[in-house]
This record gives sequence, structure tokens and C-alpha cells, in this order.
Amino acid sequence: MASYKNHCSFTFIKAELLSDPRLKDKAKLKPVERYLGKITSLSDLPDDVEFVALLREAMALNEKGIKVSMKKNDTPKVVETPDYFIKKLESNPKAKEVFDSKSPAFRKEYNIWITDAKTDATREKRMEEAIEWIAEGKGRFWKYAK
Repeated sequence: MASYKNHCSFTFIKAELLSDPRLKDKAKLKPVERYLGKITSLSDLPDDVEFVALLREAMALNEKGIKVSMKKNDTPKVVETPDYFIKKLESNPKAKEVFDSKSPAFRKEYNIWITDAKTDATREKRMEEAIEWIAEGKGRFWKYAK
């Protein structure tokens, strides 16, 4: 469920497992486009008996522990590191070793931070700071870690 200024939405995550054909047919759509997705008035809702039946069926799936299989992407994430940052990393072997050994998420955080710099001066400053932090094994948001 979600509420907005001019409408609300109600979708079933396990729609393809429910018996209602309207839910099965639209299960692959974005939640707002599904049956009962965007509700702007009470007339968009089914009658009470039908709605309660849908809810009970969905609750029964949850109580049985039935899960919807999620699609997994078998291709590994490739994190593109800019050439200028690679050159900086190579000037500090310890930082390069740590950077290469860390997860794609670790590398992505630094790459985004550096490539989002609007000026060359800011980019240089960020790279210097990043090299220092990476050599110490610190993630991009190490200051906020508990």
C-alpha cells in the first residue's frame, strides 16, 4: 500500500500466485499499472466480498511461507574506474591493492564520488582524499559507520 496526494495504490506482491486472472495477467507490470495499482476513488476498488477474498488468499500464501522467486542476474557487475583515477591509484601500491580487493560496491562509491566532481580541482582533491582513505582500508562513508 502507498498513499499520495491525489491517489493511493494497493498491489499484491505475489499476484501471479493468486487465483484472480486480473492479477495474474498484470503481475509483470509496474505496481502502479497492476490491477488495484492506482486508486483515485472508491469505485476503483472491487466490492467488499471480492476484496476480502483477495486479501485472505494473499494472507494464506504468507502464512504458508510461500515466496515469489526473484530473478537473479548471473552476470557480475563491472565497475568502470576512470583512467585518471587508476593512474592515481597506481602511484600508491597499498591503495591499489586494497581497492582491487574490495567489493564492487566499495569501488562504485568512490568512482561515483570522484566522477561527480564538477571541476578538476575538486576531482583532484577527492582523489587525494580517496587514496588516503583506501590505503587505510576505509570505505567512502567510513565517517558514518557505527
